Amino acid sequence: MQGFPLKQIEAGFVRLGRHFQFAKNAETEPEKAYDTWAEAYDDQPGNLMLHLDSKLFDELLSGLDLKGKQLYDVGCGTGRHWPMLMDKNIAGITGFDISVKMLEKLREKFPGSKTVKTGHWQLPALPASCDVLVSTLALAHIREAGKALCEWVRVLKPGGEILVTDFHPASLAKGAKRNFQHRGKWIAVENHIQPVKKTIRLLEEAGCSLLAFYEKKIDASVRNWYENKQALDVYEKFYGVPVIYGLHLRKKC
Repeated sequence: MQGFPLKQIEAGFVRLGRHFQFAKNAETEPEKAYDTWAEAYDDQPGNLMLHLDSKLFDELLSGLDLKGKQLYDVGCGTGRHWPMLMDKNIAGITGFDISVKMLEKLREKFPGSKTVKTGHWQLPALPASCDVLVSTLALAHIREAGKALCEWVRVLKPGGEILVTDFHPASLAKGAKRNFQHRGKWIAVENHIQPVKKTIRLLEEAGCSLLAFYEKKIDASVRNWYENKQALDVYEKFYGVPVIYGLHLRKKC
């Protein structure tokens, strides 16, 4: 994966199967939506967005020494990335999520795990209490993202790291939805569009320095996903469009 200057962020929309789809149905607020989705969330074969997120998160972690570190996972869901994080010899990890059902599912998978139910943007944790904070595919769900970002920096120790991935706001601005099917109906999860530049600016104003910005675009490496869905026309139309981004920041000492 290559890093791209912020000026190269492009607008675009891509249909990506069940998880990322244009839809006219009203959006459901995240807590209710993810409580409904929790039981089936881990059963999403062929989900391109989850595949791209996993690749991006792995690259964000590359070269980062987590041994003995205390981690917070904000918007942890069912703990998709926890096996990867636990393999890094971390001291411990706490999962924060707005959905009680998602946290229940996480504890089924990782008995004895520490989890905390959060509010819409509040983070119930002491100041400077973690070494690394990660958040994947969650930020756009938060209505008051600016307050949330300040909370993330507040709980981070000086010199600590923040790793973020999320759906690209340009795609959301074009009408893309985070959807899932439940009992034969599509449910769209509420999203709030915030430019990447603004997210970075807010984190910098809160006391962080940007170390890396990455984005994933539709390119030849994912052509087979569209072939399998017989959707090469969609692939060709949105070739080169950014659909997910990642940030790595460090809190100033």
